[in-house]
Amino acid sequence: MHLFVDRNFLRELLGSDRLLPEDVRTIMRIVYVTTHVDFAQDIAEREVEQEIAGCLWDLAGVDAEAIEIVSPLPLDAYERRALIRRLAAALPTRGGREVAYVASYLAITSDHEFAPVEAQWLDELQHGLGITDERAADLAAAGAESATPGLRHLGEEELRTHH
Repeated sequence: MHLFVDRNFLRELLGSDRLLPEDVRTIMRIVYVTTHVDFAQDIAEREVEQEIAGCLWDLAGVDAEAIEIVSPLPLDAYERRALIRRLAAALPTRGGREVAYVASYLAITSDHEFAPVEAQWLDELQHGLGITDERAADLAAAGAESATPGLRHLGEEELRTHH
């Protein structure tokens, strides 16, 4: 199942913060690690990764760039936290940090499987980005809800073509 990411939702998260190309690159590095942290090949996660990249480049108002491969991937909690610290430091705005968290949440949950290392990564990412537990829960719920209209729209289209 393909997940459609709502550009308006991401724009609202940014608020008055402007998304610069370097912010998009950093967010996409975070999303890349998110979709690879379990070392599994998951098509749903990769599709959402591409969808998010398209949305973010559109919001930044510049031509899309290839998603940068993060190598080596972190192998343990120490390496994950060090990488998160480095990437979070490159996202100075609250909006950029919240977009990074929501994008990672959507990518990680797109396959409806939550590996233990993915849960650990998301928790470490949340805290590394300075997002409270309450705000993370709100962001996750809003992110999941924002994806629903795209899926609902697909269902309506399918119903119309079969009747």
